[in-house]
Amino acid sequence: MKTIIITKKNGKVSGYEEHLENGLETRSNGEHTIGVTKNKSKRTLSQNAQFWLWMEYIAGEIGSTNEDLHDYFCKKFLQRQVKMDKRIETVVGGTRNLSKSEFAVFLNKVKEEAASEFGIILPDSSDEYFPDLQEPYEDIDCFSDR
Repeated sequence: MKTIIITKKNGKVSGYEEHLENGLETRSNGEHTIGVTKNKSKRTLSQNAQFWLWMEYIAGEIGSTNEDLHDYFCKKFLQRQVKMDKRIETVVGGTRNLSKSEFAVFLNKVKEEAASEFGIILPDSSDEYFPDLQEPYEDIDCFSDR
């Protein structure tokens, strides 16, 4: 299947006729179905960096590892039910394919859980105290997209 990406900006769609024509000219004669889906924007690197910074900080406070905390929060907040033949199974998703808005919701839940479960108040990147939290971990690779 050939994917044609068309962008709508400021309410205007442009150039789609050319994209469609070019996309269909290599196809055989006959009817073709064209579907339209909106691409969702993936989580940002800064969101991911903030999450892993939080994991490093919480891990140091409670004596856990950041990977174990990642798995804990994913299990707590990213579970879903899937149908497997005739049974329902619970699966745990990860953060890699979350959209920006989905990841923001996830971060808020992590922040609330850290406060209620561990008594840890986590500043977010817009908080004036965030640089103080970030400074001890600047040499740790928590700012890469895992």
